Order: sequence, then structure tokens, then C-alpha cells
Amino acid sequence: MAVICEQVYKELSMSGSGSKPDSIEQTYLVVGVPDEMEARRMVMEKSPSTLEGCPRTNVELDKHEGLALYFRVCYAMDSGSTSTSSDAEEETVSFDLTQSSITQKQAFQQKKYGAEAPDAGLAIGWNGKSGDGCEVAGVEIPVSSIKKSYTRIMTLSKLTVAWERKIAGLFGSVNSTAWKGYQPGEVLFLGCTYSGVNSRKTQFNVTFNFAVSFNEKDVTVGRDVSGKEIKVDKTGWEYIWSITRPAFEGNGEYQVMKIMGVYVSTVYRVADFKILGL
Repeated sequence: MAVICEQVYKELSMSGSGSKPDSIEQTYLVVGVPDEMEARRMVMEKSPSTLEGCPRTNVELDKHEGLALYFRVCYAMDSGSTSTSSDAEEETVSFDLTQSSITQKQAFQQKKYGAEAPDAGLAIGWNGKSGDGCEVAGVEIPVSSIKKSYTRIMTLSKLTVAWERKIAGLFGSVNSTAWKGYQPGEVLFLGCTYSGVNSRKTQFNVTFNFAVSFNEKDVTVGRDVSGKEIKVDKTGWEYIWSITRPAFEGNGEYQVMKIMGVYVSTVYRVADFKILGL
């Protein structure tokens, strides 16, 4: 069977006052090539990378009828009819610094008063008991909560299911490299949103949401059982926790709280945020 790869349909969409189309769709028919990837490669080679001033944005299999494969080739301007292409590449950004709170059970420094006051280590609100009766109440303290959003203009042809899968796979990840001025480990991706008319002429404002927590270095968290000061380094989204235990000193005359260990845990995956295209 002879191999055929030819254009069989063309549609132009025009809006605004411009004389050129802002989106074009072409349909290519491929016959005699059983492998879909090979057929798509042929369409990529035959179709121009730019048409009527619109760059090619997507090549996708439209339908499969026996030995006939129909591919949709999409071209679209990166901006609306009244905007320049550079306008479409610009991002809008929002910054929100608000207050949240955490329960802190361990102090950075602590003084004790009273001749018989037991050493609480750095535990806050310890009830002075050991074993199953030991409790550390902690205290609620305010902490900063930074939320940041970037909005990018995208066309429907770019918002494919494959794109959605890629973005969903990054949800809940922390930046693996420096990004937007922040150090690796400081930015957490919290997903994105967009909405609009389901038309290839629509320009969508896609908003990407993030939370920011700064890295810390040489943070003093207490002293171990030998009295040695414990300092840790942690990225913004690593989780720090410790194990303490009551002990007796002075020939068993009084009880103290000792830090047995401090742990810095990685609880989020890391990813290269360049994939987001921001």
C-alpha cells in the first residue's frame, strides 16, 4: 500500500480587528503507516512550524478509521487579537503574607526558678511526670505564612490532558533548584486553576499557587543527654521533631527532661519547577 501524508482540511479563527488569524487548525490524513508515532512524525515533518504568523502548538491524533489516521495540527498566537505576543508571555504575580500558628513544645532557651524546680530541658509545659504520665503541653505561637501566585496566559491547545497529568504529578512537590529568587527547598507547589469558554479562541489565565517557607541553618534546638548543644540545618519544608525522656539525677532525688535525639525529616517530593513553564 502506498504511503500517503497530506492535508485534507483547514480552519481559520479570527477575532478582534486584526487581519490575520489568531488560531488555525489543519487536518492531515496518513495512510499506510500502522505505527501512530511514526505517522505523527511524518505529519510533523510535512506541516510547517509556523502558519500565517501563528506558531504550531500541538499535533494530536484526531481519529483512527481502519488504516486511515487523521491528525489535528493546531496553530495559535500566544496572545489575543488585541495583544502582542510579548504581552502573552508576561506573568502576573500576587504575594500574601499572613499569620498562622503552630504548637511549639520545645524552647530555644529556658530559665528555671526555685530551689527544687526540676530541669525541664527545653520542654514547654511539662507536667513533671515520667513514663506514661509524661505530658508536654507546648504553647501556640504565631508564624508567618507566605502564599504566592503566578498567572500565565495559555491557549486551549496547550491545556491538554497530557499537560494536566504533568502538572498533577508536581502537586505537593518542593523546588529542587533555585526558582524565582528562592533557594532549593523553599517553595511548595499547591496546584493551579483556570476557567473559561471551551473554545480554541479563548485565552486562559492559568493561576499557579505556591507556599513559601525559608530554609534555616545552624538552628539551636537544645542539648543532648551529654549536655552538648544540638544545632540543625533544615530546608523550609522539612519537618523537625525530637524525642525526649524524663531522667533522674542527684542520686535519684530529682527529675529532669533530656533530649535523646532530634530528627529532620523530608516529607515532600522534590521536582524541577522549570517544567511549569513560568
